[in-house]
Amino acid sequence: MSVVDEGSTLQFTALVLPSNASNQAVSWSVNPGTGTSDITQDGLLTAVSEGTVDVMASAQDGSGISSTFALTIVGPDGLFEKRESNSIRLYPNPSPGKFNLDAGELLIERIEVVSAGGAVVLMAVPGPGKRVIELDLSNEESGTFFIHTICKEQSFIQTLIISR
Repeated sequence: MSVVDEGSTLQFTALVLPSNASNQAVSWSVNPGTGTSDITQDGLLTAVSEGTVDVMASAQDGSGISSTFALTIVGPDGLFEKRESNSIRLYPNPSPGKFNLDAGELLIERIEVVSAGGAVVLMAVPGPGKRVIELDLSNEESGTFFIHTICKEQSFIQTLIISR
């Protein structure tokens, strides 16, 4: 089993044998386990959420031959943990500026991003039911920011590092 970081990409390739086979086409798919990911028909996988997935390459020559590859997606801290449904995750962290906030099952009312100096640099109100919110701090200088996520019954403050 191989490991990839949540939010990153991994390019898969398939070797079709014999090398002179008339149909070299392969289709790619992902079977989610405890994690999720997306894959293009060119084999570019994007790791969406931590857990495990199976990546499958299937020959398109009518032979029914396929191969499956197990993959573990680890969270921003490099660990795979069972996630509580009432937690917020930021990834990637550190970030070059664009990052995702995964709300899980929580309903977010608003998000405030505060610089280390105390200035609110971004305020966002996600759409109803939105679970993964992409935020962009690309215009901010490198440094430490505090992400304040406000939900109806609780709030969370997490640290985000921007580094370029």
